[in-house]
Amino acid sequence: MPAVSDISSKGSLARSEILMAARRLFLTQGYGQTTMRDIAKAANSRAPGGIYNHFPGKEAIFQALIQEQNPADEILAVLETSQGETAPERIRNVLRKALPLILRHYEFVELAQIDWREFQGKNFNRLMQGGILPRALSQIERIQKLPGLKPLAPFALARLMVSFILGYLLTWRLGPAPVISQLTEEQWIETVIDTLLHGLCTDEKLG
Repeated sequence: MPAVSDISSKGSLARSEILMAARRLFLTQGYGQTTMRDIAKAANSRAPGGIYNHFPGKEAIFQALIQEQNPADEILAVLETSQGETAPERIRNVLRKALPLILRHYEFVELAQIDWREFQGKNFNRLMQGGILPRALSQIERIQKLPGLKPLAPFALARLMVSFILGYLLTWRLGPAPVISQLTEEQWIETVIDTLLHGLCTDEKLG
């Protein structure tokens, strides 16, 4: 009789293979066009019925992807460990780390987009309300206590930073290669951060 640990290990491996296969299919052919049979075939040619030993259905597989494969802990670690004596300095240090990080997790952003199209964002919202948003807002409030920042509601600053990061991600991925290649990734990061912190206009041209 196989040991319990062996059975558990095989179960974990099967579950992981199912999740990775579903992720590839959701991203390449779409959630609606992917069937449980497709997932079973892509997951090492498993029997379709065997998937139900791990997940009750396709939506449960998608929910597991959102809950288990998100980069929230990495992003929050950047927010919580970045240093700076002023608010602009700390924001700069956060973004210097967060922008390359989110580029590496572009596929999760695509999963979040699927969630908004197929489920009105309920899985992503559940993820955010499960502890991520309070931790993030707590750090935003700490940044606002540092000198050098205009008065702004914590959620407004959080929304601005998220919009900035997602905008950078989308333009980096979708922008024309000849334009993107004009600067290195590091140069682009510094350019867009400077623009965020200091604006587009010179003092003489305001208004």
